Amino acid sequence: MKTCLTAIIIIVQMTISLNANPLTEHSMSSYRGTSFYGYAPDKIVITFSKEVIDRFDAHALVQGRTGIDEIDRIGERFQAKLIRRLFPDFTPRSINGRPIELSLYYQVFFAQDVDLDLVLAAYRKLSGVIKAEAVGIHYVTALPNDAQFNLQWHLQQANDVDVDAPEAWDIETGDASIIVAVMDTGVRYYHKDLGGSAAAFNDFSNIDGNMWINWSEKNGVANVDDDSNGYVDDWIGYDFVDNAPTTGINRVDPAEDGDVIDNDPRDFHGHGTHCAGNVGALNNNGYALCSVSGGWGDGTFQPAGNGVQVMALRNGYALRFFGGGVVQMDAAAQCFVYAAENGARIASCSWGSSNSGGLGAAIDQFVAAGGLVFHAAGNDNADDPDYIDLRGDCISVAATDQNDNAASFTNYGTWVDVSAPGVDIVSTGHNHDDDANDYYATMSGTSMSTPIAASVAALIWSRHPAWSAQQVKEQLLATVDNIENSLDAAHKGKMGAGRVNAYNAVNDEPIAVKLSSFETAPQEDGSTLISWQTHSESDIAGFFVQKSQSAGHPFQRLHTHMIAAKGDDASGAHYSFIEQESKSQRCFYRLELCELDGQSSFSASIEISPSSVVPASTLALHANYPNPFNPITTISYDMADDASVQLEIFDASGRRVCVLVNATQTVGRYNLSWNGLDAFGDPVASGIYIARLTSNGACRTQKMILAR
Repeated sequence: MKTCLTAIIIIVQMTISLNANPLTEHSMSSYRGTSFYGYAPDKIVITFSKEVIDRFDAHALVQGRTGIDEIDRIGERFQAKLIRRLFPDFTPRSINGRPIELSLYYQVFFAQDVDLDLVLAAYRKLSGVIKAEAVGIHYVTALPNDAQFNLQWHLQQANDVDVDAPEAWDIETGDASIIVAVMDTGVRYYHKDLGGSAAAFNDFSNIDGNMWINWSEKNGVANVDDDSNGYVDDWIGYDFVDNAPTTGINRVDPAEDGDVIDNDPRDFHGHGTHCAGNVGALNNNGYALCSVSGGWGDGTFQPAGNGVQVMALRNGYALRFFGGGVVQMDAAAQCFVYAAENGARIASCSWGSSNSGGLGAAIDQFVAAGGLVFHAAGNDNADDPDYIDLRGDCISVAATDQNDNAASFTNYGTWVDVSAPGVDIVSTGHNHDDDANDYYATMSGTSMSTPIAASVAALIWSRHPAWSAQQVKEQLLATVDNIENSLDAAHKGKMGAGRVNAYNAVNDEPIAVKLSSFETAPQEDGSTLISWQTHSESDIAGFFVQKSQSAGHPFQRLHTHMIAAKGDDASGAHYSFIEQESKSQRCFYRLELCELDGQSSFSASIEISPSSVVPASTLALHANYPNPFNPITTISYDMADDASVQLEIFDASGRRVCVLVNATQTVGRYNLSWNGLDAFGDPVASGIYIARLTSNGACRTQKMILAR
């Protein structure tokens, strides 16, 4: 065993300044975030109508032609060299009542770099083209006897700001029926802490461990699609990277595999291998490392594992310069479809995103099939979500440090769902110059937090295999450790529900109350509105609002009569309380949750300071209430300066529903209602919506749930 001697690496969504243009930039906008690297300069994705596809000449597609004159004239003009389906062999179907149609998506490759604005404009004019889009590229953002377990502070730490993995292992260690798709730069599947003791780089016949193996293909006939899933010889996952640039400052590392899609998703960069180890490194095998859901060995070095299985899917590659890694959105889209079609329940995505290259439709299918998507919040120390973060049906993960504070690099905001350790994380490593020896590596980033959070979800699913994705998500968020008191002021309320806790997540003791929100709103008359929303309630009698005048001082109840509970196991309720004699001074509020048996528990505290009283000191968008709502909800925001402001509502796909505010406003707090209508006055459907506040270049977002 050799240790990795490199310095700490922060990979996902790292900021790199390039003097040269990073691929072709143009005017399209799709919540791409600061992880955006550029657009692929020599390919696009087109959604054709079925009527047009039925007229295609299949033999002409390999030459960049369709047999349809109006399409082929554009292809000849821009030198299209190949047209192929983005999702081969996909059959339209209904998944859990949701129609999924991916057979209309085609990739168009060109012989040279093209002007994307001109190309897209030309194709979009055709009557048979439903959509034409560029392909975004984003940065790849009992105690065990494993030798390096003591280095893995995120699993167990003296200060107990870890995920409580050893405590969880007394209950659940992971089950091989749960498959986690690690979509990244590839996986060193022959690492012995992933592929088992018999794994070897020069002999794949004995690879097993916690890697997902397609046994029909591994034991099948070479060059034959033995299981008829549309992929030949996909025994260990798949590599969807192709057509990576080979010239210019943005070119792929020459030692990388960047030219063709194939059945070998091995890693070159190392980022994907590290993420995979955080999901499924083999536990208690006497070798090196552990993971939350890595199963439990007998204490000896064994070829097989019994933890959750890691599906290796490659959608990213290493750049020749700067040591960075990037992911192409069309390759990411193909990963999602493969994962859904081959049994993955969880997708771990440690890279930035934009709704391009067919990605949105592919995630739609994965989610409709019952999957959970975990996505890295990013490493730019900014309130800056990208496409996946704003969908509303995926889990955005921020990073914490060894003190349960926000990591110095992590992105943050009200759009974050949950946090997980992300600083100095030790996991499986890869040295592309040394295939023979295994490594472990120390990395930092929300890239690491994401698979750690995903592994806790995998542990929950192992414990409750019949649960739905929504049940797993609710359990994950409801059983976190509250870290609000450890966060600095800039991150309070912006790191999600809390830091994941594996033990709490698999401990079957019922949770009395699941809080969806808890916030305060200082009013202009000097009073303070305290409001909260429960997601569900079980054996709860009611609530008291408590207040402390300063940090470290005891909390006191603000009222003598308990606020009676009115929710139940299936649905929560909205509550509010007004403190009439509130003063403009620093103080703290919290909820006392009174159970039927006389026991009490407490929510996280909320700090109020003079700067939080109107007028505001920073641009802020507060949680709406009630939430969920039907049909009206109240949205509050603070203006820090006299400036123009825009408040918009978007649906989960990124489509703008309406504009609530577009004006110049003065410093202060504003409250307004949204009645669930779009810009035309029509009621919108139930679902997740995003309120987006922008002013002076700053942007704030807030998720809302309309439940009609």
